[in-house]
Amino acid sequence: MSKAAISLTTGLEDAEKVTVAFLVAVGAAEGGRDTLIFLTKEAVRLAIDGFARATACDGCPPLTELMARIPGTPIYCTHNAIDSITGHHHHPEWNFQPVKTGDSLDI
Repeated sequence: MSKAAISLTTGLEDAEKVTVAFLVAVGAAEGGRDTLIFLTKEAVRLAIDGFARATACDGCPPLTELMARIPGTPIYCTHNAIDSITGHHHHPEWNFQPVKTGDSLDI
């Protein structure tokens, strides 16, 4: 089975791009693919409880609904991002995986 890796650097300043990225992640995960998400830059804020309350367009699913559909999907970000996110309201079902510059991943 193939894998899906989604990398997201933008936050709600481009809600449409964020929605498309999470739709791809949901489709891949629900289709049985191993799926992982990389959050960097402004995208890290999306994991803070209450922050991702946006829809990109009329008829688009809310980001919180999309995030709830991919429990267990690895979310890769820095230790500082994880500390910040968990300090705001950690969701134990989110599978944070810390990474740092120079790390390599077997995807």
